[in-house]
Amino acid sequence: MSAQEVNNRADRLGGLRRFAVAITVLNILGHTFFGFEQSLAQPLVALVSAYSAELLLEFIDARFNRRALRFMGGGVRKFIEFLLSAHITGLACAMLLYANDRLGPVAFASVVAICSKCILRAPAGAGTRHFFNPSNFGITVTLLVFAWVSVAPPYQFTENMTGPRLDLARRHRLLRNVLERALHSPATTHCGVARRLCSASRLEKSVS
Repeated sequence: MSAQEVNNRADRLGGLRRFAVAITVLNILGHTFFGFEQSLAQPLVALVSAYSAELLLEFIDARFNRRALRFMGGGVRKFIEFLLSAHITGLACAMLLYANDRLGPVAFASVVAICSKCILRAPAGAGTRHFFNPSNFGITVTLLVFAWVSVAPPYQFTENMTGPRLDLARRHRLLRNVLERALHSPATTHCGVARRLCSASRLEKSVS
């Protein structure tokens, strides 16, 4: 493995770790503080389904290609790193779908999402890569198969927030959007960022 490949792998694992931590914290806060309307069992079922599908497909692929399992040889840490992608996918499916108190659609979405990574692939470099976002694909298929299932309502992210907490959340969202637009602009400069922040400040005062 070349130095570039090692660096790319390290960057990918770092990104997966941060994403996994962030979506875990978001789900915990959502069910205890924000007002997520899904049952507590749904993210747990989604995780078990995603983990199980990921491990089963890895066993099948390793057996078919006569190779070692990718999570072997590195202890518990490597096993956890192997499941990071499935962890993110499972929690995303559970968070973004609303199936009342039923667990089947959430489990279905998680399994379909993981399977899409294995089946829907395209050549990339020396190997292949999946070309769909797994959780989005699983959610889309679930919405098509189960007509009574819907996406989670946007208000669940601030449903239980009132007064100063809601105002703080709005200010944070406004500032984040302004910074994202400024920093991702092709012609970004310090002056450009400053102008956008001033504009955000005036907008915030006008709506307060």
